[in-house]
Amino acid sequence: MKPRILLTSRPSADAAPITESRYREYVYSDDTNVLRKQGAIVTIVPVTDPDDIPTILSAADGLVVAGGRDINPACYGQEREENTQEPSDLLDASDLALLRHAREMEIPTLTICRGTQVLNVMCGGTLNQDIGGKRSHHPILPDTFEERIAYHHMVTLDDDSWLAKVYGESRINTNSIHHQCIDEVGEGLRVVGRADDGTIEAVESTTDWFCIGVQWHPELLGNPEVLFGAWIRAVTEHRLSHDRRIEQSA
Repeated sequence: MKPRILLTSRPSADAAPITESRYREYVYSDDTNVLRKQGAIVTIVPVTDPDDIPTILSAADGLVVAGGRDINPACYGQEREENTQEPSDLLDASDLALLRHAREMEIPTLTICRGTQVLNVMCGGTLNQDIGGKRSHHPILPDTFEERIAYHHMVTLDDDSWLAKVYGESRINTNSIHHQCIDEVGEGLRVVGRADDGTIEAVESTTDWFCIGVQWHPELLGNPEVLFGAWIRAVTEHRLSHDRRIEQSA
């Protein structure tokens, strides 16, 4: 059985300025390729009317909320600061609703970079709007994508975390493409990974909802199958357990 995974798309302006009148959305092939290589059926979900999301999620076994532009600080009660990107309110509403309903429906979820920040905000937490150049392991982001993904730093994982078990060690080397991070941690989440400068780099759900959030981009590391493979296996087991419960109650 191949698990059915929803992957969020992003407005094209997140990757490059819009120069034509038509509105486009995109995903990176790194995300789709690694999910498919781990045996998933990948469906791309565009920016969506929040009212339609329960129906969309009902056909999914797992959800991946990808990276992208900064979330609107109004979502966590703050004013927009100088280095915070212009937000997309439609994107924010879509991502927040996806995560809220995934939690309610207990759909296994993986969040990446912006996705983890949205997860924290959905749970009532806040963000630090700009850490670039203000923390020792998070310099100002360079202009080119190639330069951004070339910078790495170490993350220390809690020994009892799901991520530490997956990686088989508590110190891992990650990339760093973010200039924002979690500040106050949302309800139902626990911090399980930090950079050496104290920046929160990973969270896990403390509830029955299987949800993992990482601040780095695992799809751009040399071993993406480690995290994605383990997560897909967990999604598959969740689906099988769900099916068994239905059979037993029939």
